[in-house]
Amino acid sequence: METKKTDIQVQEPYYSQIASGKKTVEGRLAKAQYQNLEPGDVLTINEYLEKEIVDIRPYDSFASMLKTEGLDQVLPGTSNVDKGVKIYRAFYPESLEKKFGVLAIELTNALERCLFMDQTTCPVGWAMIEANLSQ
Repeated sequence: METKKTDIQVQEPYYSQIASGKKTVEGRLAKAQYQNLEPGDVLTINEYLEKEIVDIRPYDSFASMLKTEGLDQVLPGTSNVDKGVKIYRAFYPESLEKKFGVLAIELTNALERCLFMDQTTCPVGWAMIEANLSQ
């Protein structure tokens, strides 16, 4: 089986949370571009950061995903599920959530590559390398 790479865009602060390992689950609508993802595939995030997919779990709604996956893994720093749903509503209307459903894409820290790395384009990647070297 060939590893697939899929490009996604993630806004701050979520990009930095993924890069640092605080955010381990990315929530997305279950649209066609994510339907064929499998464990072992790679997400390229904002063209610079690569994360390996550990698992993909379907949900009927963002609320059920947040309750099951946990706020700390999906939206670190968010105090409750209602606030978490409001964050997702800024990206996806409820009508699309009902139409497509939701995917929880679990990411690992085992594959941590920053592409085209320098301190300007990927400062979080530099911090991750420095932290890993000191371990």
